Amino acid sequence: MTPEPLVSLPLTEALARLCGRGLARDLWEADRRLEKLRAQAAAAGGQTPVGRSSEKSLQAEIAGADFNQLAANSALQCDLAARIRRGEFHLHGRRRPVTACDPSIVLSIADADSVTFTPLFNTIELNGESYDDVEAVFGPVPIHDVAEPRRLPLLQALSHWSSPWTLLNIRRSEAYFRTDEIRAFGLPTLSGTSRAKSAEQGLSPKQHVEGQRLLETLWAELGKDLQSRIAGREIYLTGVQTRPAVMTTQQLIPTTWAYDLRFNFDVMSVTAHGHRWTAVECWLDPPDIGSDPAERAISDPATPAPPATLQPEDVAGLTDEAILTLLEEHAKRVVEGPDAKLIAPGKISLLPIVKRKMEYRAKQGALMPKIADEAEVLADWIALKVKSHAVPTASTIAKVLSGTYAALKARSTAAIQNSGD
Repeated sequence: MTPEPLVSLPLTEALARLCGRGLARDLWEADRRLEKLRAQAAAAGGQTPVGRSSEKSLQAEIAGADFNQLAANSALQCDLAARIRRGEFHLHGRRRPVTACDPSIVLSIADADSVTFTPLFNTIELNGESYDDVEAVFGPVPIHDVAEPRRLPLLQALSHWSSPWTLLNIRRSEAYFRTDEIRAFGLPTLSGTSRAKSAEQGLSPKQHVEGQRLLETLWAELGKDLQSRIAGREIYLTGVQTRPAVMTTQQLIPTTWAYDLRFNFDVMSVTAHGHRWTAVECWLDPPDIGSDPAERAISDPATPAPPATLQPEDVAGLTDEAILTLLEEHAKRVVEGPDAKLIAPGKISLLPIVKRKMEYRAKQGALMPKIADEAEVLADWIALKVKSHAVPTASTIAKVLSGTYAALKARSTAAIQNSGD
């Protein structure tokens, strides 16, 4: 497999976009505060300025600011070290003094006894030595003299072998949401962190929907990238089949189905032509695993296996109960899945499916503070699900579902209060 070109960011941007939100800002503010106090001390010539009490002298403030800077620096170092260990990125820099021919080397943050960041100048000081032109290089630290892993779980394989630019854009977009908000979209998180509160940008309802749409688009691009790599036989997939027959061992997912594969990245499963696989793994070499699952299928005479593929002409022979089950599954996929599209509604009202989505969002703790804002989110959502058909407007949703919203909001508020008791 041809390796992807490396993607890197200057230290300043990497700290702001890829690390825990607020850590880089806290360090910058601590640096500015300490610099300002030291400048005041220099201007005062070592004398306490008029108006300062003896209990809180300028030197005491400088000592406090120095401690805050040290704490912010340590927090950032811990966050960086954790992300480097997870293989999200690693740091490169050039030892000072820098010349044109000096190579950029990997900087070991986790093993350093002392680390000082100067984000404004893309500089790091490790154990007393300074490094300039520091960059965060996307991906794990390269290990020399050790064979590259040839088999990885699906999510880890995406981080190693997919388009670096798409992965980088996903991480950038994730910075605007809490982890639970991303999970409510039906998507996993690449950053692996949980944010205690929403991003400081204060996304409006429209920006919230646009951010969700961007994340869904980026994950769809990641799926297409994986499809093309499977079709080109750069990557092979295996998984444990759960439909149409339940399996217990890994099975080769047909490479010829590459562009028919549908990925549910939330649960890391793959579906195609009536088949579904979980525990999916990616291989760089053709796995020595058979693709015929017949001899390993679990026999359960009480539950006959469904047909491998249900064709439209088969629907007429289904029972009413079976059809209702299909409709229920379709509604569930539309509400909870980012890629599922709603069947053409014709003259059927879309408000019941919108109501169901509101109830699902309430269950996920994602309701907007006001009915007007929630209606805007739902109107944008249903417009994405149904193409070339009239959809209810935000005002219609707010009018028809105001009672449902009030009940869900009251229930959510009560749950929060009870959890705080």
